[in-house]
Amino acid sequence: MSFNPTRLDPAFKSRSNHRQPPPGAGTTHSQIALKYARPRTVPPGDKKSTPHGHAVTLFTTPDFVVRHEVMFQKNNIGIGVNPKGDRSICLIKGTLFVNFEQNGVMQMVRLAEGNYFHFPKGTKYSLATSGTDGADFSVVESVGYEKTWTQIETPTAGEEISGNVEYEVAAPQVVRRQQDPNAVANALEQAQQAAARRRSPKQAAAAAWSSNSANTIGVNPRPSGPQSSDE
Repeated sequence: MSFNPTRLDPAFKSRSNHRQPPPGAGTTHSQIALKYARPRTVPPGDKKSTPHGHAVTLFTTPDFVVRHEVMFQKNNIGIGVNPKGDRSICLIKGTLFVNFEQNGVMQMVRLAEGNYFHFPKGTKYSLATSGTDGADFSVVESVGYEKTWTQIETPTAGEEISGNVEYEVAAPQVVRRQQDPNAVANALEQAQQAAARRRSPKQAAAAAWSSNSANTIGVNPRPSGPQSSDE
């Protein structure tokens, strides 16, 4: 074998010993799907298509219906009114805009995830999604709500919403209970006192008058402090 002086070059050794793996090496298909997949929020059930997405009816009573609904992006149900039924919604995921009438004036609000909004009977309103995100929300409404719904404006799909957001409903705040820093010490002290009360008189006396106790009568077997100058 002939001598190759290039092999002694540190740069050559660095290139030969530290090779970069090809892009995407070690990445599984499940990791790629998890990166781009949206978390599932739709409960199992009979999913039915709607003009703006799909919905799953969770249960029905003689008075009200509970439903999980999904609206795709760039959808608007159009302003309408129900003179006989009530409806409440709770945004679970995504972005949802509510355009409703209050004191004769239309206002638009943007809901945050976890917010509720109630529409009493006779309220003019519409629901719309943004141009980049859909919305998953739960619906509680009167039985036969769609039958008494009156459409005022034509619904739209594939169009950006227009209008100014008057205000945003803040996300619900989680109130955390503050733990007492002395709670652990107090609990430990109470446990020690309870254990002392469970001792028999003989055990308590032995613990109080042990040779290592400071209460021992006589000379302390473990003196402390500076030594005497007589020693």
